[in-house]
Amino acid sequence: AALAATAVAAEEEFAPYVSGVASLMTKLMALTEERMYTLRGRALECMGHMAIAVGREAFRPYFSATMQCACEGLTLDSTDLHEFAYAVFANLAKVMGDEFSPVLGELVPHLVKVIGEDEGQIEAAQDEAKAGQFNALDDSDEEDAEGGNYVLHVRTALLEAKKGAITALGEMAAHTGAAFVPHLEESMTVLQHAANNWHPLIKCEVAEALPSMVVPSVAAHHGGEIAWEKGDIEGANPMSSHTNAVVSAVLNELVALTKDDDKD
Repeated sequence: AALAATAVAAEEEFAPYVSGVASLMTKLMALTEERMYTLRGRALECMGHMAIAVGREAFRPYFSATMQCACEGLTLDSTDLHEFAYAVFANLAKVMGDEFSPVLGELVPHLVKVIGEDEGQIEAAQDEAKAGQFNALDDSDEEDAEGGNYVLHVRTALLEAKKGAITALGEMAAHTGAAFVPHLEESMTVLQHAANNWHPLIKCEVAEALPSMVVPSVAAHHGGEIAWEKGDIEGANPMSSHTNAVVSAVLNELVALTKDDDKD
């Protein structure tokens, strides 16, 4: 964590130290013992922050190894490692831009699946006498419903992972350009669903990610920029039909979110 913070603070001046730090982090990212997963995740996090600090050219030699470690982490039964992976995906998408595009076909479906998962379920409340003392060992969040006849069990770890996945999806859309267009439909669909999530933090992540969905369409249909004149409301719509559809869908969701009763 200290190395990551130092890299972020030093920015490009950290470049002379990238090789040595990356060599150490690569060893830590290869740890496979479950009790070392947190250290592995922190090493991965450090690589992501270092990429942000030094930029594409300086980090390119370490991009493949970092991505390989992050993707391998998704195959392990550790929600913490998944969170670290989503964070590094977001950072590397920012840094590497179109060079990140080749992995979209593998990562976007995974992120969409995570975002679409249900992090809570309603179950019939246990009778206290039957539940016994072991009920105290349940670390899930519980909320009474239906007059106390049901409880809502929330998998908080999945909730955090879902937030990270939404952030990663938004950054990929924002920085990979036209290459993201084939993934727009499924991404918009899952974000529209997540916008109706019961948890305000998920709603906030969706609100952050939605505008990024417009960027790929602008890149593909307008060469990356839409020419318009400020104050001109009588001229022809400069947006293509595809971009117009994406913008309309994004705005509809954002307006709906501003009307949400949950102000937290």
